Amino acid sequence: DDADEDEVPRLCSCTGPGRRTALHAAVLTSNEMTQELLQWNPALVKEVDDSGSTPLHYVASAGNISALKLLLRYDTSPAYVSDSNGLFPVHVAAKMGYGQLIYELCKHCPDSDEKLDGKGRNFLHIAVEYKKWKVVWHFCGTPELERMVNVMDYEGNTALHLAVKNADQMIVSLLMANKNVLPNIVNNKGLTALDLAVLATDKGMSYTLVIFFSLPNLFFLAQLNAFSCLAVEHFQFSCFVFLKC
Repeated sequence: DDADEDEVPRLCSCTGPGRRTALHAAVLTSNEMTQELLQWNPALVKEVDDSGSTPLHYVASAGNISALKLLLRYDTSPAYVSDSNGLFPVHVAAKMGYGQLIYELCKHCPDSDEKLDGKGRNFLHIAVEYKKWKVVWHFCGTPELERMVNVMDYEGNTALHLAVKNADQMIVSLLMANKNVLPNIVNNKGLTALDLAVLATDKGMSYTLVIFFSLPNLFFLAQLNAFSCLAVEHFQFSCFVFLKC
């Protein structure tokens, strides 16, 4: 019997198609099986498939918070492993829009917000690029957002630059509601976020940026406990009326 039990970790370590292990599959289907595999062979948590993805990347893609906690309980090092596309698990979660999972990941790995992908982007950049406003909203008023909001990628773009490029009014408003945002940062092309809005002839976006930039005392929105999308939209409309008057 002991010999049979010794065989389990070895067999579970065998890779299948794409060099995926049993743990890669288990995190997508069964928390119970995930727990058993980790007990048998904790080293599985570090195994990567053909794309350089660990089981933690799979968890981040699926949004399974229970599996995330299980994996991190055994080993947090996979949180600092990037796949072949330069994405860390936190970037994958941001791309999918899983704000709560990112929050849990940051609790176990506090410097996750410092991880940059192959383009020099943090998870805020990624969330903005893929228009995942719930991720941005989830981190409003947190130290993580304050640290990330003015970080420039390798092209000199902040998250605000990307939001303006995407013509995403909601995310622009959420970012501008942060008291630490610097809307006058210039990218490698010498353009600020407002410059991008003007070049795109996006009057609505320009109004939003001008109002937030000109009336810093209205940053009280970032401090609201019940901060909501409706509040942001109402604020934008109020600012528009104020500007027209």
